[in-house]
Amino acid sequence: MNFFFSLIRGAFRILLFVALVLFGFVAVLLLGWIPLRYKEIGIGPWIVHAIASIYTYALAITVKVNKPDAIRAHGGFLFANHTTYVDILVILATIPVRFVAKAEIRRWPFIGWLAMGIGCVFVKRESRDSRKATRQSLTLIEHHRPPVVLFPEGKTAPVGQLLPFRQGAFEIAHAGQVDYLPVAIMYSDHRLIDWKTRSALSAWWEMLSRPGRLFVELSVFDAVSPKTEDDPAVLMDQTRRQMLDVLVREGGYQAEEQLAIDI
Repeated sequence: MNFFFSLIRGAFRILLFVALVLFGFVAVLLLGWIPLRYKEIGIGPWIVHAIASIYTYALAITVKVNKPDAIRAHGGFLFANHTTYVDILVILATIPVRFVAKAEIRRWPFIGWLAMGIGCVFVKRESRDSRKATRQSLTLIEHHRPPVVLFPEGKTAPVGQLLPFRQGAFEIAHAGQVDYLPVAIMYSDHRLIDWKTRSALSAWWEMLSRPGRLFVELSVFDAVSPKTEDDPAVLMDQTRRQMLDVLVREGGYQAEEQLAIDI
């Protein structure tokens, strides 16, 4: 009987995901070009935010934010730890945002179109010229809302670990003197979001078919306003220490003192 209900839940959530993505694609395609802004944010990001909110609710994910007003009012960059692709869904469900994404995503049906609709910045990670162009475009970004999400670790980390930060994100914020908001993402069930030790298909199916509720906490810190005299390396170390302290104390992360320098 439990298997039957799990199958029904999983199938329903898959169908709902497909329906929401299709609806979002059509809505962004039809309405995203309209030059209207609500709270300084265009229509496309608001549509994707609504879709993510609905799907988060359908997946029985409860998101708690310690400073909801601060994250909603923020304009600039948002720096977060990155453990699982659920991070993206959770952030999108919290506020309208944009992401820096791999160039391949632009070619993905539906997901790629939605990414373009919310203004994602695409980069060929294997290309030094593309990375340089991306840094320049982010440094000279004209509108700071919706915020642009950057993951300073540069990739998803093993569950319970905070990888060394890469200095590039902080150099971008420093060069453009763009405010950044550090956010620590913590999950109530580490096993559920562990996609490193099993196949993505297995992890996705458990997420879709599980009966329980997943609780996610977003710990929002004070925004940082880089100044000309600041050192990006120091900003990086301070931000990582601040985030790691909360992740260890409240998120069950492994404690470690050594801060690796950017490679």
